This record gives sequence, C-alpha cells and structure tokens, in this order.
Amino acid sequence: MKRSFLATCALMGASAFFLTSATSCDLDGNDLGKYIGPDTIGGIVNGMAGCPNLEAQYQEALNSEGELISIDQLKQGMADGTVGFSMAMLLNKSGVNKLFAAATDFKYEIDVSVAKVILKLPTIQLDGCPKDQLIKLLEDVQKDSAFYNSYYADQIRQNNEISCITMDLPVQVKSLISDTTYGVKVALPIYGKIKGDNPSNAEDYAKGLRTSIFADLKHAQLIDFAGIPQAAIDIINLAWQQFVSNQFRNVSLFDIGAWNVGNGDIKLIAGAPIVKSDSKAIQLGVYSNVVYARNSTTAIDYAFPDNADVGLNIHPDLIRGLLARMMKEGHITSDTKLENNDFKVTMTNIAKEYPENILLTYDWYNQNPQNWGKYFSLAFRLWSNSSICGYVDLIAGLNAEITEKKFSIGVGNVHAGKSDGTMSLFAAGINAITDSAFFHGILDYTTVSFNFNEIGVSTKKEDESGESLKNAEMGALKFTIDGNGISLFLNFVDL
Repeated sequence: MKRSFLATCALMGASAFFLTSATSCDLDGNDLGKYIGPDTIGGIVNGMAGCPNLEAQYQEALNSEGELISIDQLKQGMADGTVGFSMAMLLNKSGVNKLFAAATDFKYEIDVSVAKVILKLPTIQLDGCPKDQLIKLLEDVQKDSAFYNSYYADQIRQNNEISCITMDLPVQVKSLISDTTYGVKVALPIYGKIKGDNPSNAEDYAKGLRTSIFADLKHAQLIDFAGIPQAAIDIINLAWQQFVSNQFRNVSLFDIGAWNVGNGDIKLIAGAPIVKSDSKAIQLGVYSNVVYARNSTTAIDYAFPDNADVGLNIHPDLIRGLLARMMKEGHITSDTKLENNDFKVTMTNIAKEYPENILLTYDWYNQNPQNWGKYFSLAFRLWSNSSICGYVDLIAGLNAEITEKKFSIGVGNVHAGKSDGTMSLFAAGINAITDSAFFHGILDYTTVSFNFNEIGVSTKKEDESGESLKNAEMGALKFTIDGNGISLFLNFVDL
C-alpha cells in the first residue's frame, strides 16, 4: 500500500495546537510519562508481582477484533432498525446536478402535430414535492405491478411513501409561427438498488457490493405550467406522453461502495435516499457490516461550505472497526518492538473501557476536565509476556489537515490508559511508539477512510443499468471533529 502520509505525524505539545514534521514525531525529548493521567502508568511499576497470566484475556480480545456480520444480517438489521448508520452521505443541489449531467445528455426532440418539442437538460431542485404530488406518485408506482414487485418495493412498503425530487425542465416549442422555451416543473421518484449481494449471480457478485441511486423518469410527472399558454401546455403534454411511452428510462445518478482496503470484506449499504427540503440535500444513511460500529449512528452536519458537493459524516466507531479489521487481516501489523521488548497490539473497545472518550480525547497534558482536544480517539492495548509483563492501553487522538485537496492525518494528545501487571512504558519514548510500523499503518488506513472516494459515476451516458462506472475524483474542502463525530466536505473535481 502506498503510504500517503507516512512521513508526517502530528502531535500536540504543551502549547502547540497541531504540529507537523516531515521527519519524525518529537515532543522535545519528552517520554510518555509526561502525558499520563494520575491513575495510569505511574501506578503500575510497583504493580503485581511476577508475570500475570493474561493469555486468556489476550485471546478473547484477538478473537473479537475486527468482527463482521453477514450481508443478510446487515440487511435484516436495516429493515428492523437494529443497526445504526455509522456513515451518512449528503449531496446538495450542486452535487446532484453534476451527477445528473454526467449520466445523461438529456436532449430529446419530439414531433407533435405541427410543432417540434425539445426537452433540454433540466436543473434538479431539492425542495421536496408537494404532499398531494407524493400521493399521486405513490399511486402511479403501485399501479405498475412489474415495477412494484422489483427492488424498489421494499422501500415503498416500509414507509408507504417515496422520495421525490423536482426538476426545472426547459421545453422548447417550435412551430411555423413561434419558437419559445418554457419552464416546466417535473416531479419524479428517486430510489436505491442493492447490487452484487447475490452469490448466485457470479458476474455481479464479483464486482462487489454497491448501492445504486436512480432517478426514475418513467414515473415522472409534470406538475406546474405557471405562465404557459394553454395551447403550449396541450402540446407539451402530448410530447411528454410520447416521451414517457417511448423514451423513458432510469438515470443512474451514482453508486456507493465500501473502501477498497484489505481483503475487501468490509461492506457498506446505503439506505433509501431522503430528500431533506429544509437543508436542500439528499441524505443517505450508510450502514456497515463492521460489528464495532453496529450500534453507532452518526450525527449529521448539514452546513455545506462554499463550493462543496458532498458531505460525509462518519462515526469514529466505523473507522475504529475498519482499523481493527485491517489488524485482524494482517494489513496493519499487530506486532511491535519497543526498547527491545516485543508487544502484541489489539484494539481497545473505547465505548466499554473509556466511554468518556467515545468521540473526543481528553487533554491530559493540561489536566483540564473542560478542555477536550479536537481529535477523535483510538485506543490500543499493548500486551507483553516478555521481561515486562501485562498490558497497557495507549490512547491517541487523530486529527486532519488538508494538503493538495486531500485529508492528511496526524496523531496528537497521546496518553496511557488502563493497565495490568508490572509493565511500564517509561523507557519507551513517544517517538518509538509513533514511529513504529504499527502506528504508520494506523495513519495510512485512517487517511484512506477520510479520503473516501467510492462514489461511482457513469463513464457512458445513457447507461440505464449503472454498470459503466468510475470513481469520482473528489477534493477535500473542510473537516470538523467535535462532540458530534467527524464531518468531511468535498467537491467533485472531474465532473
């Protein structure tokens, strides 16, 4: 794996907010002992006599690390509400229209009586649809037995409603005596389709699990002709009927997949798209098969900065689970050597062991209960059965900066946590820990998780199936890490 942030490691010092170095992580020679709490490493040097037998505890931690549930279990949990969405994706008006334009040329010429009607590329609005229009769309879809028995049916049956967007459609009406372009309002459903979840379909399954989001032109309806003469309305209606009968299709807006990391066993499934008219965005709750994040639902930040197209909200438990899985699969080494002592490393369950650190890390250095650094916390348990015995937890806060349109990850606010046995890390300077191969692997995979780019867009216009895909290139614009979790905002670079 090519390391995108190998040489840069950020640490919080006594007065520094966020420091980066091109060579190493240095706190002016200070060791870990300066950054511990009152009940941590300082009290364990004179701890239990001899070497405690922690093998059973270690094996239990190792066996549960990086657990995944099956796709069937995940889908069932989504249906009955027993799993939370640990990621949420938002697309604003700018992002949705870029995707729509990338997926279709949308220019149709239709001959009606003595006129030619030209339907041009519309502009999607995210104001929601009137209640009466939602009812009409639902009734229309329910009359279509073939469609209602398809993949969309579960979403309709679950809530007895559909998600709806509107489009401002330019319609040019050309005749012998006039040539005028009118603006017509169109309402249409959007929905999701899970692909690649059926092992019996070998070709689709091999492409991996993805969620496709479609705009459904077949069931689109004209809803507003404000300011248009009746004669033109009649012609437009006739043209629309021909369009729906002969030209209709779905427009595959985009696909969502999981990070392409490790052995490829981590999966993401997006729930039904929801149009948030108050925030002018399409919202997708994204569910993971990572057990660590099963009960974690992320908060959502709707405040798009200028020029942003996509918002990602990620609960730290999803990143913790991803890292634990990479350790289980061996992509992040779980062995490390400090001061000639060998350690095994496992992920510590933050929610269980350090509930106060679920989202943020406490500023141990300043010993101020009100001072929480803007880092999300990771906790690791370093086990030893060598000359120093037992375990000690290492808690590190991670933050991000933006370099060359990407998120770069740094570590700071490092301190020791719970421990057992006679183990001491005083001899192991902070540099030895953060410069280890293990810690470099943590930074690498966290960087991958922040720079999520598994949004597939069409490479072939008018591809209704959504099979002709490439990953959209996205640029980093803003990040926030606070008591609500992690918010990332990006824009489409190549659309």
